[in-house]
Amino acid sequence: MLQRIADSIILCPSQGEIRVEHKTQRTLAHDDGEIDVWVQRRHCSDARGPELFVLKFGGAGSRAERATMHPLDFWDGMSAEIWAPNWRGFGGSAGRASVQSLVSVGLQCYEEIRRAADGRPVLLTGNSLGTAVALAVAAAHRDMAGLLLRNPPPLRQLIIGKHGWYSLGIGAWLISKCVPASLDSIAKARGSDVPAMFVTSGQDRVVPPNFQAMVYNAYAGPKRQLVLPQAGHEDVPKEREVASYREHLSWLAERGGLKVGRESSRG
Repeated sequence: MLQRIADSIILCPSQGEIRVEHKTQRTLAHDDGEIDVWVQRRHCSDARGPELFVLKFGGAGSRAERATMHPLDFWDGMSAEIWAPNWRGFGGSAGRASVQSLVSVGLQCYEEIRRAADGRPVLLTGNSLGTAVALAVAAAHRDMAGLLLRNPPPLRQLIIGKHGWYSLGIGAWLISKCVPASLDSIAKARGSDVPAMFVTSGQDRVVPPNFQAMVYNAYAGPKRQLVLPQAGHEDVPKEREVASYREHLSWLAERGGLKVGRESSRG
């Protein structure tokens, strides 16, 4: 019962059809069902395969069909293949949506994309809840090029801090215990040592910056943080922030050994 309450608080699944163009769908066998993964390529041809593979983990209500090309829009000229999975119970992925299955899905997707990359670099990106999965994968596999993490939540602390006041913390504490240890972003941050770029929305009401700071401060590897002072949880950088954003991405590419070539002038 408590597990289902925790799942309903954290996850916002949907399974309606979303029309997709310029992407291909593939399925990965997972436990007793299949995982729905959407793949898109950029600057690839028969003669020129991907130089970089990007695995994107979305947030609590995201759908893989809507995954963007970012950060490739800032790395002009680089050929890449981008994978975005739907969590169980989302899109065409089988099973019930539950926080208990997130990391196992993330780990399997990473193993599959690493096999496809065949020695070429793999970059992990995570947005909100997806950052917890990315950190868990990075703590288990330290061979990726880097992490790009936006608005990372420490789930247990966030549940207690945001939902505990009205019940003296008792109900929130019990629900927080339903979050598996595999999604403990603070512990996983301490065990991750690949280059990581953190993006913090200064006006985030979903994951307030003081909670995000817990994850950033715990991160053990090379790291840089970009704070977008006026941004909400879903806001993109403003025009005046694009130069700083691009500079941070350049740092990530350099530390990860990515040869991104000439950067795009696009914001």
